[in-house]
Amino acid sequence: MKTDKIVVSDLFEKPRRYLIPLFQRGYVWTRDEQWSPLWEDMLNLVEALRNQRASNTKNLRKHFLGAIVIQQQSLGVRHVPVSDVIDGQQRITTLQLLLVAFRDTVLNLGSDFLNATLQRLTQNPEPYIDNEERFKIWPTSVYRDDFKTLALAGSASVVESKFLPVRYRKKLLPRPQLVEAYLFFCNQINQYLSSDNLDSSENIGEQSSGNVSIGKKIQLADDLLEAIIRHVQIVEINLESEDDPQIIFETLNARGVPLSPSDLIRNFIFLYATRQQENVVELYEKYWKPFDETQDNNSRSKTKRFWKEEERHGRFKTNRLDLFFYYYLTYQTESDLNRLSENAVFFIYPIQEG
Repeated sequence: MKTDKIVVSDLFEKPRRYLIPLFQRGYVWTRDEQWSPLWEDMLNLVEALRNQRASNTKNLRKHFLGAIVIQQQSLGVRHVPVSDVIDGQQRITTLQLLLVAFRDTVLNLGSDFLNATLQRLTQNPEPYIDNEERFKIWPTSVYRDDFKTLALAGSASVVESKFLPVRYRKKLLPRPQLVEAYLFFCNQINQYLSSDNLDSSENIGEQSSGNVSIGKKIQLADDLLEAIIRHVQIVEINLESEDDPQIIFETLNARGVPLSPSDLIRNFIFLYATRQQENVVELYEKYWKPFDETQDNNSRSKTKRFWKEEERHGRFKTNRLDLFFYYYLTYQTESDLNRLSENAVFFIYPIQEG
């Protein structure tokens, strides 16, 4: 494997598609656990940038976001280059959502630099053999329609009109997770651009928009853009032919949402099918898609997905799909899995993935 320290602009500046393989689970990052801390980190970077300018210091410590593991595909010269995301899809998807929200929020400021730069960071240039090649990120099939809508909508208001709130038994159901992430970042960026936190000596322009001038908003946006694309550091691990992506996927630990046993099983099945040159999309649609998409209309459901809801198992809670596999394997082996081997602990204590 080859390892490099890169920044966000290295990920997205050049024509490149990051494909989330079917053996990966969907997008699971949330506001309280990941989006809010990430946004606070960006604001701290902006403040550090301003302090650096004021003190005329040369070096600014970068914010380390974690690692991503990718494996390049071999495609013809007419295609946009593609890399499979073996690990770190939550990070790379969130960064792209942040940039899409940023692009849409500053569009009306009239800054050619901001518009051109953010367009380049969120969309591959033409021509395309396939229209899907325009997108920097291509999620697993369950989330593709949502991501495509977000990437092409152009504004938070359009997104809100396409994903109207739905009530079930007087309770407001959450929008899809990708949509919630996009709207969260749009809201935070709007608040940031409306803040009055530049020194009066700085160039703020004359034309006003609300309480903050257009010139000042552009300067605020420039600072935020620099913080995100030049000062967020990532370790990029490029796998070579002799590297085993499954082992690497299962053993990498990072701060994030735990991988459940069913996540690991999914990883094994679809990665193995890929190696055997099976039709992975057909296999997913036929056998695994119901586990991802079967609705749970119970008003107390948090995920609104039947197999993702948690049930109590002894002293612990785990999702229904994990319990299904646990009981099925107990039946097949006629053994107590928790006593069978140390590996059975996965059913209670999942590992971490960023």
